[in-house]
Amino acid sequence: MRARRVIQWITLILSLAVLFVFVRTKREPLAITIMLLLSLGSLFYGKLFCGYLCPFHAYDKMLGMLLERVGVKRLDSKRLDSMRAVFYIISFSILAILVMKAMMPYTKIKLQIPILMLAFVFLTLFAPRIWHRYVCPFGLIMRLPAIARPLMPKIISSSCKRCKSCEKVCPTNAIKIEKDKTYLSGTHCILCYRCEDACKYDSIEI
Repeated sequence: MRARRVIQWITLILSLAVLFVFVRTKREPLAITIMLLLSLGSLFYGKLFCGYLCPFHAYDKMLGMLLERVGVKRLDSKRLDSMRAVFYIISFSILAILVMKAMMPYTKIKLQIPILMLAFVFLTLFAPRIWHRYVCPFGLIMRLPAIARPLMPKIISSSCKRCKSCEKVCPTNAIKIEKDKTYLSGTHCILCYRCEDACKYDSIEI
């Protein structure tokens, strides 16, 4: 368990550092192309990109730890969920811009919008579930059915007490608890493993 977490932190921090190097050296189209290809690869390996290679996930984890320590909460409410249609439109628009920026070196398209940097602003202001569930353009691609979803948390129904500890800490609302069963959505799980940390009954395993 500890080895997996160390590996996850290393790969996430490296992905964040690589993104900033690409942006600083004006290679944002290349960074976008790589991220789009990794997102398409999710058809074969599920959300490993989210859990281990996404720079936005790295930023979200580090920012979340910092804000929790100082007691600051990001914007979040049920009203935001009612605006999901608007968020989806934003997400599709961002995806279209990303595709155009990825094509810039090979076409006459010229876009100066620092679209990847805007994602960090959004993650700073809003609760992570809004970004990961509704706005992330790469997440749109990764909602397609995957052949496999390795390293997914599994809930052991026999020992689960349905205390809702895992449901409360899940940043993407991937866990739903009903009277007789606990559900975990592979489509929304970003492999953050916060549910595993929160479970007091060892009912979640990887």
